[in-house]
Amino acid sequence: MEQKKHSHEIQAFSSHRRAIIMAAVLIVIILALSVYNYYNLRNATEIENVDSLSGQRIACCIGWESDFLLSPREDITLLRYDSNADCILGLSYGQVDAVALDEITMHTIMAKTTGLECLPDPITAVGCTYYTSYAADEALAEFNKFATEFVKSEEYKEFHDNVFSDNYQMADIPEIEGGKPLVVGYVPDSYPESYIDFTTGEPAGFGIEMIKRFAYACGYTIEWVETSETGAMAQLGLNQIDFAACYVSDIYRYDTEASGQAHMSEPYFFAEVYLMKIKDGEALTITGEIEY
Repeated sequence: MEQKKHSHEIQAFSSHRRAIIMAAVLIVIILALSVYNYYNLRNATEIENVDSLSGQRIACCIGWESDFLLSPREDITLLRYDSNADCILGLSYGQVDAVALDEITMHTIMAKTTGLECLPDPITAVGCTYYTSYAADEALAEFNKFATEFVKSEEYKEFHDNVFSDNYQMADIPEIEGGKPLVVGYVPDSYPESYIDFTTGEPAGFGIEMIKRFAYACGYTIEWVETSETGAMAQLGLNQIDFAACYVSDIYRYDTEASGQAHMSEPYFFAEVYLMKIKDGEALTITGEIEY
């Protein structure tokens, strides 16, 4: 009986030892693959322009323009983060080689960091648009005509340069009283396209400025309604608002139209998409809060 018990203990110990050995072998394989992938990536050409991305680790915000634009590329490792703040932290800790994002967001981030640089050549350009309800087709047609002409004008160049200045100030656009009604939903935390000016308590941003330009040129009186990016789609679908001003690009046009909830306007502002990396020989320092 004692011999049988001893035999069972030996078998149990042997099984336990085999399990430990198998786990150790698995860990060694995972570590070996990780080391291989790391050095395979680190042996890639240093990023100098958009033509030298092969083998690089590029960060983007999940679902943003950069994600859509770079997803088809099989020669890069695309790491998707929940926010731009996470992308920058990934860059600072060496998890990625560069961050891909639009110049509007990039300009805002670089104002709150030191040690970053933008590669000279853009990947592409995207157009900022408005969501509109199906009930606002007449206003949409007028806006599309207005925006198409405006982006070709000298006035647009001044507007574009002002948005990217270190101290963007909205133009003083007169408001029309008793004009055609236009209900505009604005997102107060969609800087710099749509936000609240804390000195006046009024909606501000380059998207707000553009809708004001349109309203003045085409005889509309705006009723402002505070909303959110998700709430705006529901309000548009119920025809509770006519336009929604939030930071959205025409890269989402197909999905928006297919949803059956809203239309998208023609672009009223164009922003290029760039790669941003840490300057050679410098350390990345975050000097302000990156909110999104």
